[in-house]
Amino acid sequence: MEREGTSMAQRDEIMEFLDEVLEPKKYRDYCPNGLQVYGKEQIGCLATCTSVSAEFFRQGREKNADLLLVHHGLFWEKDSRVIDPLLGKRLRLLFEADLNLVAYHLPLDAHHQLGNNAQLAACLGLQDLDFEFAAYGGSYIGCRGRLPAPLPLGQVTQELAKKIDTQPWIFDGGSGQASCLGVVSGGAGEIPILQEAVRAGCDTLVTGVLYEQSLAVAREAHLNVISLGHYNSEKLGVQALGEAVGEKFGIDVIHLDVPNPL
Repeated sequence: MEREGTSMAQRDEIMEFLDEVLEPKKYRDYCPNGLQVYGKEQIGCLATCTSVSAEFFRQGREKNADLLLVHHGLFWEKDSRVIDPLLGKRLRLLFEADLNLVAYHLPLDAHHQLGNNAQLAACLGLQDLDFEFAAYGGSYIGCRGRLPAPLPLGQVTQELAKKIDTQPWIFDGGSGQASCLGVVSGGAGEIPILQEAVRAGCDTLVTGVLYEQSLAVAREAHLNVISLGHYNSEKLGVQALGEAVGEKFGIDVIHLDVPNPL
C-alpha cells in the first residue's frame, strides 16, 4: 500500500540502478552482492547502516523502512548454511515486516565517487586521486592522493575523527607529518597493503584495522597509520549510496547508526 504523501519506487528498478552504478559482477567477492532477502515490491523509505544486526532491523521496522541497505550483509562464504537461533531471529525481524535487505561489499569499497575509500578521501581533502591502489581479487578497491600541503599527523586525524564520529588509533611512523596518503577501509591493515603503500610513495595509510603483525612493518618502513576501526571506516559509502538512490527515485532515506568501536 502506498503511504500518503510519500513517493514510491519499484524495488526491482532500484536494484537495476544499484547494479548499474556499482557493477558487482566486476568483483570476485566472498559474499552475495545485491538483494539478499526479498520483501515488499513497493519502496517508499530506504534505511542505511554499515552492518546488519537485530538492532538495525528493529530500528528499520520502527521507522517504517521498506528496504535496508548495508555494506556488511547476512551471508558470507565460509559461514554455516544452518539457520541457527541468531540468524533465525534476524530473519524473522525481516520477514515479519516484509523488509528487503540489500548488501554491497567490495563494489561499495571501490566506487570512485560513492565508495567508502572515495568518501574518506573527500573527507581528508585529498587531491590527484589514484584508484589503482590496493588490489584484491583482481580488482583495485582503495585509492591514494595528496593533501594540498603537508599537515601534522595529529591534525589530520583529529579532523577526520570529527567528520566520521570515531576515536582513531594513531601510529606515528617517525615524521609526525602527513602528505601522501593511501586509503583502504575495513580490515585492510595487513602487511601486503602496508608494503604497497610504501612502494607507492605514501607516508600515511588510513584504514579500518591494523593487525598486530603489521605494526613492526609500519615502524620499520616509517609509515604512519591511522586506524579508524572497521565499522567506522565504512560508514560513509552506504550513506552516499542511499542518498544517490533517494535523489534518483524521490523516496525517503534515513541513516540508522548502530555504534560499533571496532
